[in-house]
Amino acid sequence: MKLTIHEIKIWFNDKTTKTRSLNFLPNKINVITGLSNTGKTTIWSIIDYCLLSENFNIATSISKVTSWFGLRFSVNGREISIVRQSPSDKRISSNIYFAYGDFPLIPENNIKNINELKEKLNKVFGFNNSIKSFFVTNSSNKSLKKEYQFDYRDFLIFCALTDTVIGVRNIYLDNIFYSNLGNIDKLTKIFDLAIGIHDLNTIEAYNKLCTIEKKLSDLEKDKKLYTKKQSKLIERIKSLIEKCKFYNLLGYDISFVNISESITLIEKIIQDKKDSAINSEKFEKLDTLRSKKRQILLELNEIRNFNHEYEKYKNNINKMADSLQPIDYLYKNLNSQLINSYQSKLFLANLSDSLKEIKQSLAKKKNPPIDVQDEEKKLIQELKNIDIEISSLKQSIDNLPDMAEEYIRIGEISNELNNILSSFNVGCNINENKIEAMCKILEKNRKNLLEICGKTKNTRFANINLLNSCIQYYFEKFKNISDFKDCKVEFNMATMSLNIFSLSDVSSSIPIITGSQSNFMILHLCFFLGLHRYLLNTKSDFVPQILFIDQPSKPYFEREDDSDKLLDVFFLLNEFFNTLNKDTDETFQLILLEHAESHYWENHKMENFHLVDEFIGDNALIPKNLLKE
Repeated sequence: MKLTIHEIKIWFNDKTTKTRSLNFLPNKINVITGLSNTGKTTIWSIIDYCLLSENFNIATSISKVTSWFGLRFSVNGREISIVRQSPSDKRISSNIYFAYGDFPLIPENNIKNINELKEKLNKVFGFNNSIKSFFVTNSSNKSLKKEYQFDYRDFLIFCALTDTVIGVRNIYLDNIFYSNLGNIDKLTKIFDLAIGIHDLNTIEAYNKLCTIEKKLSDLEKDKKLYTKKQSKLIERIKSLIEKCKFYNLLGYDISFVNISESITLIEKIIQDKKDSAINSEKFEKLDTLRSKKRQILLELNEIRNFNHEYEKYKNNINKMADSLQPIDYLYKNLNSQLINSYQSKLFLANLSDSLKEIKQSLAKKKNPPIDVQDEEKKLIQELKNIDIEISSLKQSIDNLPDMAEEYIRIGEISNELNNILSSFNVGCNINENKIEAMCKILEKNRKNLLEICGKTKNTRFANINLLNSCIQYYFEKFKNISDFKDCKVEFNMATMSLNIFSLSDVSSSIPIITGSQSNFMILHLCFFLGLHRYLLNTKSDFVPQILFIDQPSKPYFEREDDSDKLLDVFFLLNEFFNTLNKDTDETFQLILLEHAESHYWENHKMENFHLVDEFIGDNALIPKNLLKE
């Protein structure tokens, strides 16, 4: 993937201070040299931040005087500008300017959603849904699978040889700076994609394979559950068959054949006994008569209660009439028996009127609102008839005691069979034949996918060998270093680091342990140059054709011969560009941060070096007067 950085630009909070720009050339070793604490290391952090990093690694002293950071670059020939606002209150800003083309004069936010911009950049970098999702199987437990999401940012880790790792023994890829790639499984899969062990076809095959294996696993669980339920169902049906034998409903020579035939057999026993057992109708009729008898008794009880209450009412009326009889006598002899006053006359008149109303009520002789007497007679007669029928049926049933017992047993077996069929949902289970048919189809597809995925084993072996040969090419340029005499290097996929082996002792499988930061730096440099030589040869679609190296001179300037060793490093970098095949339009860009002065490459006419800027004196990434404030 052709990625070229054209310019880094910084806008400051102080509007009177001019913007700061650094311009880079394609197909060159772009060098920024200078003293410590001048902002050199911040260069890659600015690039990373403008490429929408979720982390902010720019020094606070720089970010607090800066308003915007800008990056102008090209991807496969298409120029893009991204300007991102400096964080405030230690929070990463979501204010971003994005455009195809040059920087704006004054940046302002024109992006509503940073995730939408990431999706847009994914398309620009050639990433689509096929490679954004990738399943991997845990090597220690194949039943555990993880799904990793990939985007363009994940492959930047192969483009940065930072000062954090350049002098460290066994750490080659800076998963501290790129902390989201700390998982070795994910890092391994990204590396597989980078060096072409996997392509779009194998990724799709792996994804489909994991989906099929999930379905097969689910079907296997269904089969186990089905088998377990079938075993319990068989036990219950066998038990019910034995009960039929115990009740003499089935011959002892009958044995369990299979679930379906056994259920049919028991259902036939139940149906045959119901058809032949006439007492089943008699019991049903007896239950009906007894129910009807209870209903009649309730109705008779209500009628009798009504009659009792009605007679009680009439008796009370008569008693009231008798108690008022002396009123007539008193009313006729008022003068002789009582004081002839107005109140006495009024009281006697009221009592006399009450007596008249009672006499009139008794004279009418009202009958009850319904003809209860006749209704009672009908119910009594109906009750007698029912008793006769019940007596006859009971006598008939008493003459058939075995049939009554059998009826009860048949009911018991029928209920138990219904419980079995309901509990095990017989008839609704997944058919075992269908499960087997589905498994065969999935296994066939799985086999085809495994063949596709299996090819990656041969691809892995061939690609790693080719990568090792590319690394070895640059490693041999340092044969004058005694620690590397008669040695070869191999990349260890498990540790994602280089191992050194002795060529004089081919039988030994134990790597050589070497010391000193300078050796570690050389090994790191060989790995990254070899990796990018390999990626250029194989036309990688994922890794940008750019490399950032932070201070390879870091381990040097300790002895007199350090300058010679450092010069070897610069010659090696220059040769890397000399080996580019210009006829195939190979392009590459290297950004080098250095303490060393420019005479190292200028005096030796290393034509591939380009001095971007020297941070010496008052010149630095950020004007010193702003930092002092």
